[in-house]
Amino acid sequence: AKTWWPGRTCSGSSQTSNRVGEHLEKLTKVILTGARAFLPAFRITPIPVLYRESGFSPLDIELDRMALLATVRLRRLDPYHPLRRRAEQIASNGRQTSHFARHILALPNSEQINPLQYTPWHPRESRENAQA
Repeated sequence: AKTWWPGRTCSGSSQTSNRVGEHLEKLTKVILTGARAFLPAFRITPIPVLYRESGFSPLDIELDRMALLATVRLRRLDPYHPLRRRAEQIASNGRQTSHFARHILALPNSEQINPLQYTPWHPRESRENAQA
């Protein structure tokens, strides 16, 4: 989703359409057809009921969630990964030059742990000793 989902509109001084509405309509139609196929629903069943009973989310909400999760996953990459280096450059200069930069700058500051610092079999300090 992060690759081809730019959001419904471009950010900037004026909200401009990204022309993804037609694609969203087609994919939404496929999702709702599938929901009607496995639920005992009629054609006149309201769409919110189909979403609720099938467990699906509206497509633009689901794509936004997937894009945000992909951005959050960057926090778990090792410090030498090219995407993490790029994210650190964006965070240091603070300019929104791309969708990637906009997502990086929208994240709150959080602790970044190097996953390569300790091996998984490395013995760790117990919780009781750490709290003492």
